[in-house]
Amino acid sequence: MTKSFDRSVITMSLQLQDARLPSERSEFAGLVESSEIHVDPTMPLTAARLLRRLDVLRQRLAVRWCGTPGAFAGYDQLDICSDPGSVSGLVNLKARMIDAGETTHTVEMTASLVAAGDGSSPRTLAHGTGRTLHVAV
Repeated sequence: MTKSFDRSVITMSLQLQDARLPSERSEFAGLVESSEIHVDPTMPLTAARLLRRLDVLRQRLAVRWCGTPGAFAGYDQLDICSDPGSVSGLVNLKARMIDAGETTHTVEMTASLVAAGDGSSPRTLAHGTGRTLHVAV
């Protein structure tokens, strides 16, 4: 028995969209999105889950800046803890715009485990910077 498949090619065109550039470079510095994850020890925190949650914040920031979630071009730099699955408790997530151009902006993303109340400092689980392309929908 032979099966045939229609192998159509899907072409995707991204049209760069001009961002609403600030009148002063410091205007975007106040753009921050944040959230929290309550990590249950029975459902381990994976690196993939952590990065997906950070990307949601990046998209919200992009919508506030240029009106669309944009397209994530990738991380320029990324440090992630070797075993996020051993984490339980409250994790703070933050995305902050650190630079903006006409067709892209750069976002710093951080995930930190909240201190346990024993005087210890928060533990950084992930930290990176990435670039978002402004695209028209």
